[in-house]
Amino acid sequence: SSAHDFLIQRAGSTRMTFSGSSVVVNDSGENIDFRVEGDGDANLIRTDAANDRVGIGTNAPSNTLDVYTDTGITIKTKATNNTPGRINLWSQDVSIVADDVIGAIYGQGTDSTAGAKTGAKIEFTADATWDGAASNYQASRIDFFTQSHTGTNTLTSSRLTIKQDG
Repeated sequence: SSAHDFLIQRAGSTRMTFSGSSVVVNDSGENIDFRVEGDGDANLIRTDAANDRVGIGTNAPSNTLDVYTDTGITIKTKATNNTPGRINLWSQDVSIVADDVIGAIYGQGTDSTAGAKTGAKIEFTADATWDGAASNYQASRIDFFTQSHTGTNTLTSSRLTIKQDG
């Protein structure tokens, strides 16, 4: 830290650093959670330092990023250059082969026992081994799955597939 930084410390451990261009919380990398309260939500943003997780609207995130909301999530892009709103599902696996799922979207709900259940899913799947020497566009397909009400898992067989040739 520079001579012009403002530090908040406890027992020699830096909890916050304010510098000319940034604010760092938990600069010493300890097991110290961080919470931002909103007007009506005590856990507007919450970190779980021990598990390296961030929660929005929850005090106990169970994934790297957990978002709990009654209003949904909106992603907007600036109204310039015809840029569409976009979600990237990016697998950083460098050895993708045929039938590897590279991304998925799950439609889930909670049943009467408060258990999470998947009702449908969409999988984005490699149709061949992805070759780094090839172009930026690799062979893939989109598989759609739905669950029946029979109690048998039907999410293992695609109901509709859109292949690379349409």
